[in-house]
Amino acid sequence: MYDELEIPLDYANFTWRYADKGYYFDYNIKVDEMFHEGDYPSPFLIVNPETTSYISTQPFKGSPELFGLFTELPVGDDEDSLKAIVDFTNKYGLLTDGLAMDTSQINAGVRDYSTTIHGITLQFYLAQIWEMKNAFRIWNWLQEKKSSMLSQVIRWTKDDNIQYLFGELEDIATFSSTGIQYDSNGNCLTDLRGYIVPRSHRLFDKPQHDIFKRIAKDDFFLPAQFIIQKIINKNLDKYPVKPRLLMEKSNTLKQFFVPSSLLSCMWFQFFQVVTGERKLKQCSYCGQWENVTNKYGSWKYHSHCGNNARVKKHRERQTERE
Repeated sequence: MYDELEIPLDYANFTWRYADKGYYFDYNIKVDEMFHEGDYPSPFLIVNPETTSYISTQPFKGSPELFGLFTELPVGDDEDSLKAIVDFTNKYGLLTDGLAMDTSQINAGVRDYSTTIHGITLQFYLAQIWEMKNAFRIWNWLQEKKSSMLSQVIRWTKDDNIQYLFGELEDIATFSSTGIQYDSNGNCLTDLRGYIVPRSHRLFDKPQHDIFKRIAKDDFFLPAQFIIQKIINKNLDKYPVKPRLLMEKSNTLKQFFVPSSLLSCMWFQFFQVVTGERKLKQCSYCGQWENVTNKYGSWKYHSHCGNNARVKKHRERQTERE
C-alpha cells in the first residue's frame, strides 16, 4: 500500500494512503472466501466504492503525535464511537492493508476483480485502540511516578507472580477490590463493559525470569516498564518496521527503517517516545497531543490554544472585578 519510491529520505519515514472518497462501516459485506478463511465479525470498515484515487500522507513527517491521537479514540460500537473511527480513517487511511472483500455484495451480485476493496473489522479497530490506549496510560503513569495508579492495575499474586490489568478506568476499582472472576471453563464472569471486559495477564511465564529476580516485592515501577516492553515488542513483531536500503539524492545507499502499515507506524512512534527519540505533551488547554521533541521543555499550549487561554483568563478576571 506504500510505494518505496515515494518514501522521503528521512529516518524511519514512509508513505501511506487514504481514499479520496473516504470509508464507511458496512454491516452486510463479507470477506472474499477465495482469499481468506474463517469467520470475521461484521461490521467492516471499507473504502467507499466511489473512490477514484488515493492521497499520499507521511505520518512521521506530518503527524509524529499520531499514536497519541489514536489512543484518544473511544472504545465502543455506539454512533459517536463509529464516527470517530471513520473520521480518523478518512484522514489517515486504514490501519493495515486489510482483508479483501466479496464485491458481489455491493455490485448487484457480480464479483468484480478489476477493483479490490479492502476492509477491517470494527472488532480489530477496537482491540488495537484498547491495547495502545492502556499501554500508553501505563507509560504516562510511569513517567509521572503515579505508584497509586500503577498499584491498581498491577497485582502481586499469592504465588509471587505478577498480574496486570488492561481495561477501562472505571473498571479498575472493581478489579482492585474483587479481581476478575472466571468460571470452570475460563470464561470471564465479570462482564463490566459488554464488549471488552478487563483482562488480567501474567507478566512472566515463569517466576524465575531474569527480570523477575530484579523486582522487589510490591514494586510497581519495574513491572510497569516490563509491561511496556512486552506490549510494544509483541506488536512490532506483528506489525514490523522493516530495514531498507534506499538511495539518497547523492546516489549514496543508506539504511532506513520503514513501517509496514499505519498501525506499525504508530507502534513505532510509541517505541520512539519510550526510547526518548520523540517527546509528546498534552496541550494544557485542548488536551490534544503535540510533538515537542524540538520545543522548549516549558511548552504548555498550541499557539492558538495559548491565545484562547489568555483571553479566557482575562475575561474571568473582568468577571471577578465586576
